[in-house]
Amino acid sequence: KIDMWLQAFPKGSFHFLKRHDRERDQAWPGQRQFRRFRGLFIEHFQSRLATGADGAVLLESLTALVQALGMAPFEADYIQSAAERKR
Repeated sequence: KIDMWLQAFPKGSFHFLKRHDRERDQAWPGQRQFRRFRGLFIEHFQSRLATGADGAVLLESLTALVQALGMAPFEADYIQSAAERKR
């Protein structure tokens, strides 16, 4: 019985883990881009507010952009609050 426990598992038994890893890997580029450009998003949001742009329209388009990058919509709210704090 001990020999049976020491045998390697067949590769097919871990297919669910590979699928999860692949899905996670597809999300990484968007998250990496978001972290990389977060400061620029804040600066752009600030400059648009300074020129008199409507904050609600800016937040709506920023939310769409953030979601397209694979991030949660509340990240746009964080960017908006950071931009308003720096004003």
